[in-house]
This record gives sequence, C-alpha cells and structure tokens, in this order.
Amino acid sequence: MHNSTTPHDGHTTDIDQHDVLEPSHQRPQHPRPMTGRDGWCAPGGANGGRRTSRFIRRHQLSWFMALAFLLSWAAWPLVALNPTSSPLVPFGPLLAAVAITAVSSGRDGLRLLLGQLLRWRRATRWYLLAAGMPLAVTMAAAALATAVGGASASTTAEDWRVVLATFVSTVVLAGLFEELGWRGYLLPHLLYRLDWLRSAFIIGVFWALWHLPELLSDPTQQRPPLPFLIGVLAQSVVLAWLYIRTRGSLPLVILSHATTNTAAQFILPAFTGPNYELIWWFSTGLWVATAVLVVTVAPLRPRPSPRLGAARAAWFYPINPRTGRELS
Repeated sequence: MHNSTTPHDGHTTDIDQHDVLEPSHQRPQHPRPMTGRDGWCAPGGANGGRRTSRFIRRHQLSWFMALAFLLSWAAWPLVALNPTSSPLVPFGPLLAAVAITAVSSGRDGLRLLLGQLLRWRRATRWYLLAAGMPLAVTMAAAALATAVGGASASTTAEDWRVVLATFVSTVVLAGLFEELGWRGYLLPHLLYRLDWLRSAFIIGVFWALWHLPELLSDPTQQRPPLPFLIGVLAQSVVLAWLYIRTRGSLPLVILSHATTNTAAQFILPAFTGPNYELIWWFSTGLWVATAVLVVTVAPLRPRPSPRLGAARAAWFYPINPRTGRELS
C-alpha cells in the first residue's frame, strides 16, 4: 500500500507504508510509560496507567470514534423536550482527539496534534484555493439553479456584516471543533495503514454518519439527506487532498470548511420549494466533480524515489500509533 505526500521541496513523493512505520526490529518492545511528567497516569498507580494507555493505544481509532460520537450525540435525546434545540454538539471530534492523544501519546502527542494549528505559513495560492473552491462550487450551483427557473439570491450591505460574523463563528464551531478530529487526528493515523484516497472515503463515511442527528431531527429539511451525504463524501476527498498538499496545514482545511458552510448557509436558502433540493443536487454534483478533478488532474502522484527516513515520511504527524512514541 502506498501513501503519497508532498515534501518540503514542493515535489510529490510516493511513500511506502514501510517508510512511515518504524521497521519491526527498531520498534521499542516496551514503550515509554505515559506517566508522571511525560503524560497521563490512570488512578491506581503507574502500572495501571501503563496498562490503560497501552490498551487505548492499540484500539485508539475505535476509542476516538466512540468518544466523538458519544460526546456529539449526547444532546440528541433532549430534542424530544425542546424540538428547536440542536441535536448535535460540534466539539465531540476535538475533545475525542485531545483525550485519546493525551492517553495514548502523552504530552508529545498533544504537542504534535495541536501544533498542526500553527501550520499557517503556506503560499498565498493555497489560501485562495481553500476559500475559492467552496465559493465557486456554491455560486456555480446557484447559477445553475437560477438558469432552470429558481429564485435568485440577493444580498445587502447589512447582510455582509452578518456573513462575516457567521464566518468567524463557523471557523470555530465547524472548522476547529470538527477538523482537529477528522483531518488533524484521524486522517494521519489512517495514513499509516491505508493510501490517502481510501482514508478520505473512510473519514467521509464516519463524518456523514456523525451528522445523522441533524438529518433525522430536522423538521425543516434544511439538509436533504441523500445529496448531503454524497456531498460530505466528496468534500472529505477534497479536504484530505488539501491537507496533504499543504503539508498538514489545518488552518487551510479549517478555512475551506468554514467557507463551505458559510456560503451554503447564505446562498442555498434563497431557493425555495423544489428549487431548494435542486440547488443541493447541483452543489453535490459540483463537489463530486471537484473531487474527481483533484484526484485525476492534480493527483498525489506516485513517483520513484529513494526510501525516506521515518521522520520525514511522517512529517504530517510523526507519532507511531503502534508505540505512541515520536519517530526520530
């Protein structure tokens, strides 16, 4: 299995799975205990902490999924008491990623996980692309829906102030709370095992299912289920591609996610009746086309290269999930 990424020189490189994982004869047989000043220690002493951290480390992706869903779905039953309340708490993926990393990899892991939020020094073209793709998709979908007879969107000067405030809140509520978990934690860990495209699809499936409370408890049908789920899968591919192309820049992924949600929130509701579902299908079709475009026209191409050291191969998140230790 091959994982493709882009080293710092800008050229794409094919990374073999064995380049990312430490060779078996070099893996420590007794990982450093995650206790005391190095990390978390379970109540009951260092031995209990070591046993707990090793158990969670071996099954950390399952623990992450369970915790992310549990925390985010905790408010769902309360919708029965207050139908207008939100059935989904957005910070589940973030808290799950931080908690599981703290237990399985200690302070080193948290430093690497949260350090991805500081990877903002990227070329201007990546910022234009991260914000431009979702804007282009949503505006093109609106143009197509208008061309077939739908209502056209209109904005005022006051609307743009509201748009800016909504965007800022969306950066936190949707971008930071979700992306630190899905792309910041889960994607790098899957890349140790699978190629990037399959990793993106797996994340897309769980990301779509994570939104289930909003789909089932939404009397207004703000998100038509089928086009929404297909669109999430396509966006997962695009965001994974963006993350890897920009050498693990979470700020760019957060920017793209927040722009997508903000644009959809203000442009899609301008279309009513059957045209509302129609613009959703146009938007979904364009996201699928964008995903196909980045995979085929600007792919993470495999190319011959010398074997890379583990640290350089795992630039995106250099913690070996099998040992919980930083690669060197």
